[in-house]
Amino acid sequence: EKINIVMVPMAQIREPKFVARDTMDREKLEALMQSIEKNGLIQAIRLKAVRGGYEIVAGHRRFVAHKRLNRKEIKAEIVEGTELQQEIAKLHENLIREDLTDIEEAKGYEHLKKISGKTNKQIGKELNLSESHIAQKIAILKYPDYLYNAMYNGQISFSAARELVRITDKKVMEDYVDHAVRSGITPKVAKQWADDWFNMEKLNRSDVEEKLAEQPEQTIDTIRLPCWIDGKFYKPENTIMIRVCKNHIEDIRAAFKMLKEEEGETKEQ
Repeated sequence: EKINIVMVPMAQIREPKFVARDTMDREKLEALMQSIEKNGLIQAIRLKAVRGGYEIVAGHRRFVAHKRLNRKEIKAEIVEGTELQQEIAKLHENLIREDLTDIEEAKGYEHLKKISGKTNKQIGKELNLSESHIAQKIAILKYPDYLYNAMYNGQISFSAARELVRITDKKVMEDYVDHAVRSGITPKVAKQWADDWFNMEKLNRSDVEEKLAEQPEQTIDTIRLPCWIDGKFYKPENTIMIRVCKNHIEDIRAAFKMLKEEEGETKEQ
């Protein structure tokens, strides 16, 4: 890789074909503009030569800041190398600066795979990251819309989403995500929810096996969750999620029992 630092006219620079960030933080951009006005550009942007001028490899936000300041030229490093080398350099710089969201990071890895034909393991080696890290981030792009959108809007962290996506029942996972968006969630709680679901599924599987043993001709093709009150199993859409400490489970049961008795008295009257 050969690097030359020069002053390049802004008019000769094109925006990158693949933009790492979906959005630019307005406050950070304003702070960068103030810094450039006061101290000048400390770190040059990186450009590659293309027909008729240059294209940004890294430093898109610095370029935008210069543009808004009506600067006529910008300090730049002219980089020679393959497209893959340039894209790796761009993504690596953004990862070091911690400028990317998890979704933007996932799109970056997917872009590298697309232009290079490399595997997750090979991409990870280029960026000094593990194969599992690359795979887990790229998996974000295949999350259900409601989970992807919750991450995009900053309502659920990647660590929490990674736990919830372990739940294979779509209806149950959607209910959990909806509750997490409305009430907030930490990765630790998300893990507990997923573990609880797996434990309930085990109980349900055991219950199904017993019923099949008693009635071999019957088939039970849907997941059912146990009710904490009557102990019976119901379809996920006929249940709601309630989380309380173990000390109050009996209080909840007693309250429901009292409510049921009151409803019975009302019907008699």
